[in-house]
Amino acid sequence: MRDNLELVLLSSLSDAERTQTRTKVGGISILPDQERFSGTPLDLFDLEDTSPNRHVFLITENNDVVGIGTFFTGPIPVSLWPPQRPAIQLLGFLIDHAMQGKGIGSRAASATLLLAPTVDPDSEVVQLTVNVKNPGARRAYEKAGFVTLDDLYLGGPAGPQHIMYAPVATDI
Repeated sequence: MRDNLELVLLSSLSDAERTQTRTKVGGISILPDQERFSGTPLDLFDLEDTSPNRHVFLITENNDVVGIGTFFTGPIPVSLWPPQRPAIQLLGFLIDHAMQGKGIGSRAASATLLLAPTVDPDSEVVQLTVNVKNPGARRAYEKAGFVTLDDLYLGGPAGPQHIMYAPVATDI
């Protein structure tokens, strides 16, 4: 039996729920070398209030917060997205270290394809980059149906990145 995995937009929570959830997000544990790829969980949480084009979502399993991610809605530079099809960018995505290796990352990445049209109805694909030094994340995205372009993005703060994408779900 699969556990109940759900993505919850932070914007859908009341102020009281957000306060409680911020504490839970602060308890998400990541390895020190993972922080350079996505930032800290609280860094991502706080983007909802500081970056108008960032849309934060919680990754929950059986109502426990096990991860966090953000979408970016806005122009994506050609160096990050050569095809320039209408896209929403998955920009920041992490799973609690204790929960990694259980398929949660792949299932959550797949669920972003369902959530994306509710955030940006005009997007045709979810686009992301993943550092070449993070093969576990790349495998998780591939299991979720993401395809890697031949081009690398060379402007990442932690080195070269694979450019990946998958079509959004159209039958919500």
